[in-house]
Amino acid sequence: MAAPADASIKNLNGLQPVRSQRSTSEPGTSPGPSAPSPNNNNQSNPARDTQQGMGWLLRKAISLAYITAEVKQYADSEDPKIMHIDIKQYVTGGIEGTTENRTTDWKTREHQDHIFGRVEGQSKFFRGSKSADGKVRPNHDWATETDNEQIKKFLNGEVLKDGSECDGWIVENLGEEYGEGEGLWLQSYVRSLDSTWTAEQVRC
Repeated sequence: MAAPADASIKNLNGLQPVRSQRSTSEPGTSPGPSAPSPNNNNQSNPARDTQQGMGWLLRKAISLAYITAEVKQYADSEDPKIMHIDIKQYVTGGIEGTTENRTTDWKTREHQDHIFGRVEGQSKFFRGSKSADGKVRPNHDWATETDNEQIKKFLNGEVLKDGSECDGWIVENLGEEYGEGEGLWLQSYVRSLDSTWTAEQVRC
């Protein structure tokens, strides 16, 4: 089941590639439990994720694997602006995949699997705005607690993983029902309940 031709941040249904065999994750980050993006291009429409505190061996094993996600996305029966995103991941290299169910209401939910252990996560949609440079960016208050300005700039789409300047995001004309702003972003934040790592991801 391939991704549909009309795939967007509001329609992630289908089978999506998440990581190729050799990840370009920077030291201290990893793929983490993450939903796929239909336009995962680090130059023009980067999927931003940071992760802290996870063991190097696990990060290395995952970075060398090929991960595919089967995604089912559907509106909540009571509030159509809230989406349910059910993700089943398939991993090569002898690593058993995981299943994760997200709801975009920013409520904290606990989840447990054999790779990431016991975690709690939150997800939501939000809109962006134009920065001083005229480019549309998330311009959001991130849940990740860090004094590293590069991480904040990376999540905001201002720089690439190597620190070089980024052209920004390809922003689709979506999300008017979520209020004023431009484009539509999906934010996910996960915190380990068994150790110290956290993961945050934003994509449009």
